[in-house]
Amino acid sequence: MTTMRVLGFGDNIVDRFVDRGVDYPGGNAVNVAVYARRLGAQAEYLGVFGDDELGGFLRASIEAAGVATARSVVRRGSRGSPPCGSSTATASSSAGTAAE
Repeated sequence: MTTMRVLGFGDNIVDRFVDRGVDYPGGNAVNVAVYARRLGAQAEYLGVFGDDELGGFLRASIEAAGVATARSVVRRGSRGSPPCGSSTATASSSAGTAAE
């Protein structure tokens, strides 16, 4: 039997819940890779991480879920691009995301 291989390619984000003081890693491509891994697939995430604290948090969270990130890149700035804003989304409530 061959193990299914899944690549989550694209976005990543941190959902920041200020009222709870909690950050949740996620994003569509991240969630696909993490849930595929949980279902037994060999999963990898390919995307860009910022070189800031949240970028490190995202990458560590994805890897802790058993998803490889070795082919992803790290770029300068909070969004993996020249500074122009935040890499977080702020909200007041949620059920969480896959990589938490």
